[in-house]
This record gives sequence, structure tokens and C-alpha cells, in this order.
Amino acid sequence: MISFHHIGVALALATSVMASGFQPKYLVDPQTVKSCTWFFDNGGSEAVACANVPAANDCTMEQFLYWNPSIGSNCGNFPINQSYCVEGPALPVSTPPTSTTLVTTTSTNTGNGVQTPTPTQPDMARNCNKFHYIYKGNTCGQITSYNGITQEQFARWNPQIGQQCTGLLSDAYACVGVIGEEPAPTTTSTAPTGSQTPQPTQPGMVDNCNKFHYIYKGNTCGQITSYNGITQEQFARWNPQIGQQCTGLLADAYACVGVIGEKPLPTSTTPSNGIQTPQPTQPGMVTYCKQFHYIYKGNTCDQITSYHHISQQDFSTWNAQIGARCEGLWADAYACVGV
Repeated sequence: MISFHHIGVALALATSVMASGFQPKYLVDPQTVKSCTWFFDNGGSEAVACANVPAANDCTMEQFLYWNPSIGSNCGNFPINQSYCVEGPALPVSTPPTSTTLVTTTSTNTGNGVQTPTPTQPDMARNCNKFHYIYKGNTCGQITSYNGITQEQFARWNPQIGQQCTGLLSDAYACVGVIGEEPAPTTTSTAPTGSQTPQPTQPGMVDNCNKFHYIYKGNTCGQITSYNGITQEQFARWNPQIGQQCTGLLADAYACVGVIGEKPLPTSTTPSNGIQTPQPTQPGMVTYCKQFHYIYKGNTCDQITSYHHISQQDFSTWNAQIGARCEGLWADAYACVGV
């Protein structure tokens, strides 16, 4: 059943936290409580500081840290592009309990002396000594990248998953490490740059790349270029299969977002009003703008004007090409939303 307080929080805090739901969008740390009922997706332009998450999601810091023990008591381990639990089981009572209830059952009958959490992937390797809990929506690419292993190793230690990741079982543990076998190298050295290149990569990626970005399912070119301060022209040139229209972007693989000898194009200019203007902008945007909004593919004028409490007339006046009917709104560019 949907938690009503999350509906209220999502509406009231639309300007700060929007990316949350029953299923995590990003990878979830294996230490996160398994009975979590609501996740906050901390990634992209919506990433926030650790200290701001509890209040924005109607929970206490004590609860947040209890549900996400990997973060640490001082928020010292809070990476972006990861999902965190913001609604889960009640905190343990302070009085001594009369019995102990384990979230998962463990077994040591594998013969390797390592406790194995259950349930597991069918036919999982018996000499496993490192485990990863699989949430619904996780992909093999996310899991192998997170744990520094190859798909070949992942499929060998969890035979039912397969090389094509067709048998990945959610709500169960998978083996991501075995006794006596080191993780396979996840990077290869490239001669032109001397930089290590993470694998897998976008097909046809340039060999002089020195900065990489992991592509999760659902990511867009606009998000990636904006985050890394590069243009779509550069992104497509360094990753030819992606193309200028972003039709060939491959998920669960790394893309090049920087090369040796070429700096990102300037991401801002300072016009006569002294306000830095991010680039690129809507054609015909006024030169005296003071507040900007990045337009992602699929955004509508109604969403943007409502979010910033401005009228469509103002919006089209400040961004002339957009027009009164929003027929000229450009994606992957900034629009003026305040003067």
C-alpha cells in the first residue's frame, strides 16, 4: 500500500526531492535493510547532501542511518548515483529483547567457513565468500561494475544468471566473490593516454579518453553532457556509436566524457548583468536573465512554469523561440525562468 506521507512529501518538496519510489533506480548497498519499503534515488541533478535527506523524506537521521548502515555515523560514505532506504522497519527498542529475530537466515554448511545469507541465486557457487543482495530492477552491469568483477565471473559463480543476464533473480543474494579467485581486472591500460580504461565501454569509443562516465539504464545524453560540462557534439565525437541524436547510447557501459588535449567548452558566460549564463541556452533567450532551468527531453512548459511559479507569457517572453504554445522548447539546453 502506498505510504500517504510520501505522497505529501513528494508534493510539498517538489523543489528538492522527487526521485523516490518502491523500486530503487540505482544500485543499493548490500548492507541496506532488506525490508525497505521506500527508496530515495540520489543521482544526477537531483543529488543532495546526506544531512538533507532525512528531513526531506519524513524520517529522522537515526532511522536513515539504521536503514543504511553503510553511510556511517558521520555521513562519511554517501556516494551519488546510489539509492538509499528512507522508509523501513521500526528502530530496535531500547529494552533488552526476550528473543532475537534475524532478518535473514544464515548457514555455514558450505564447508568454506563463511556464513551464507539466504535466499541465494539457484546453484550459486559453494565456495563463495562475498555476497550482493539483488533488488528488483538491478542489472548485471550495475552489480559487476559495483563489485569490480566481470560478467563471465558473475555468471560462473551464479550459473542460472547466464552470460546474457537472463536468469537474475531479485530478492535474493548473488555471489560476487569466491575463495581463491581474485576479481578480474576491470580496467585496461591504453597506450595513447596512459590512463586506465574501465570496462565495458561504448562501441567505437576513442582511445585517447581520460575521463569516463558509467551509463545507467534510463540515463539520457542531456543528463550526461550537462553533468560533465561537455557538448553533445563532443560526446558523440568521442563515442561515435552514440550519435548526435543520442540514438546509440548503450546502458551498463562506460562512455568517454573527456580526452587528452581537449578541454570542455566553456559552460558559462558573464553578460553585462554580471550573472553567469550556463551554456547552451534556448535560441533568442534574453541577455539579462538571472535564473536558469536545464531542459531535459520530455519536459513540458507547464512543468517548468509551475515549478518556478511563472506564467507562460513570461516564459515565452524571456525565451522568444519557445513561443506562447511551447512549440519551440529545446531539450538539452537552459531556459530563462527569472529576470
